[in-house]
Amino acid sequence: MKNIKNFISKHWIGCWVSASVLFALIIHFLFSIQAPNVFLAAKWGAGDLLAYASTVTLGFLAMWQNKKQKEENDIAQERLEKISLRANELNIVNKIIEYESNRLSQLQTTMDVFTTSCDPQTFGLIMGKNVENPPAFIIDLTELEKRIDTSYFELARLLRIDNGLKHNDKHPLNIAYATLYLYAKESIANLRESGISYNGKQEATVMLSTLGKLRDDFIKEREQYLSIQEKNLKRLLFEELSLEEIRNYYSYGEENTNVQK
Repeated sequence: MKNIKNFISKHWIGCWVSASVLFALIIHFLFSIQAPNVFLAAKWGAGDLLAYASTVTLGFLAMWQNKKQKEENDIAQERLEKISLRANELNIVNKIIEYESNRLSQLQTTMDVFTTSCDPQTFGLIMGKNVENPPAFIIDLTELEKRIDTSYFELARLLRIDNGLKHNDKHPLNIAYATLYLYAKESIANLRESGISYNGKQEATVMLSTLGKLRDDFIKEREQYLSIQEKNLKRLLFEELSLEEIRNYYSYGEENTNVQK
């Protein structure tokens, strides 16, 4: 049965012509035979019957054509909707790529500024001016504090975009940069108040050593986080991901509070 359907679907024109000829021959044969009784005698002529059959057939053909055309239109409309949806998704994906690329660049720049500002060498150079030029020491200390504050709050703003960090105060990166910031601010306050210099004071050694350790801890967590972000961006660029996968991957949903480590 399946083979017959396949044959008819492939050779439907030939089958249609053959059926039409066969039908005409059957009509011709039937009208050539004398009816055995009056009841079976034809009231129509052969031409009338053929005209009726042709009309019905054309009606069915018109219905079939309309149905076929509707199916093709529905398929075409569905394709257009899919193309439009895909185009919108690609547009959103391109915006996400641009956004994440800019965010990663800003993160790297801000983290570098914050790291340099909290570096013990930066503090050491300023402390050296306490002996040689106290007014310059105060000015440089104030400018340093401003750079630390600016870079810290900018860094906090950029990291809050990541819901995994925003909702996890115990994440190592959050702890590292907050601890470094608080100690740097405390050190600036102590320097401004007591004017610690390089004059062999133990406080200076302890302060610079602690700053160095906290800076190294932050650099370690920073590099791990940036490495993950770069990996995510490369996957977005070179793998075929759906829009939903990308949103989940970047933790854009408020319910997703996990950061890859």
